[in-house]
Amino acid sequence: MSEIEQSILGSILLDYKKSLPIVQGTLTMDDFYVPRNAAIYSAMLALDKTGMAIDLITVTDYLRSQNILEAAGGAGYITGLSDFVPTTAHIDTYCEQLKNESKQRKIARVIMESNQLIKDGVNYKDIISKISDVIAEVESDKVKSFVNARDIVNDVYEGIKNGRPHGIMTGYEKMDKILKGIDKEDFIILAADTGKGKSAMALNIISNVLARGLTVLLYSIEMSNKQNISRLVALMSETDSRKPDSDLMEHEQTRRLQAFGLISGYDLILNQDALSVSEIRATAKAKENELNRQKRHIDFIVVDYAQIINPGKHCDNRQQEVAEIGQQLNALTKDIKCPVMLLSQVNGDYQKEKRRLRLGDLRESKALAHPATLVMLLNKDKDDLKDPMYTLEILKNRHGPQFYVNFEFIPQYTKFVEIKNSQEASGDNVSWTESKVNV
Repeated sequence: MSEIEQSILGSILLDYKKSLPIVQGTLTMDDFYVPRNAAIYSAMLALDKTGMAIDLITVTDYLRSQNILEAAGGAGYITGLSDFVPTTAHIDTYCEQLKNESKQRKIARVIMESNQLIKDGVNYKDIISKISDVIAEVESDKVKSFVNARDIVNDVYEGIKNGRPHGIMTGYEKMDKILKGIDKEDFIILAADTGKGKSAMALNIISNVLARGLTVLLYSIEMSNKQNISRLVALMSETDSRKPDSDLMEHEQTRRLQAFGLISGYDLILNQDALSVSEIRATAKAKENELNRQKRHIDFIVVDYAQIINPGKHCDNRQQEVAEIGQQLNALTKDIKCPVMLLSQVNGDYQKEKRRLRLGDLRESKALAHPATLVMLLNKDKDDLKDPMYTLEILKNRHGPQFYVNFEFIPQYTKFVEIKNSQEASGDNVSWTESKVNV
């Protein structure tokens, strides 16, 4: 361990202009286990921040000025570092190896702490939550890199010039024309009252995303994996999944078989066991790493739903817990460059006041909407179970205006069909009426 750290520090002394950017892009101060090596690396970072060259003399002088030269091993130890490696060619390998050892130490520490918690009689759920937090930390333990504007400006220019969609298409024409797709780092809230179609709407969007050959990860805590597949079959085949084949016409049976075949070929990954936001983050990152090794990646994540997820850490009240869930899932979109849609319930005040949903109606935490890029509220147009008309109102949209989309719901198929206005659907230019709802 000490030799790897010495090799890294020696490489920086040998050629800091080449080696330091590589080290900074992989390691943090916490990754150095030997205190004197951590002190020397800290001195190198301080010198680089002021624009000074990094060599034997400047590092030694800096440590002496901070009265920590002896604690860092003294001038003789630092001199030895510069002679420790003959070349910087293997700096990447050194950094990866030290990062691996650093993560192993974190895992070993949580195992030891967990064993003590078991001896102390701590509830197993709290122990699992602690372990999940560390796993999520280890999976996301990477140095944030800067991106120069020149590296992305061409892609942005081409997108604006050609007017091409910049994200994942939902499959609904009006929404896709206005949003131009869902971006990789979008955090989306889809909310509705209990039993008012939020899970069904999410499955409709999932079906449309899968049909484009993309990979979807669905965390469904309330419904089982089998229930979700049954609903997808009904949606895609337009047959009632509650009916056996014997009650269907031959062409309906054919459509059902075709739906099963399509789903089998789709890249849909389901998880019904992740009960905390820490587990969701850890398993999503682990799955993304697994897919990356296969040259694949997750394109879209759906979590159903906020109010039954454990935040994985102590909060003073439920409002803070739900807000923490939103913050953690928003961070996940940045970590793996994949949009996340979180389903949420709403408070019942809107029914008593006989009005449409507002952002403040998100159940248990208004703060849930704060980190969101998009907040979509699904309203049933009439308080009548038989009425099929719904309106999806986008009341927060960091990409553009508020707007709404009208739908007809076919319950036996759990299918939402967009109701297209002829003026909005015609031509290349889409017009829309901004939502006049009080938010």
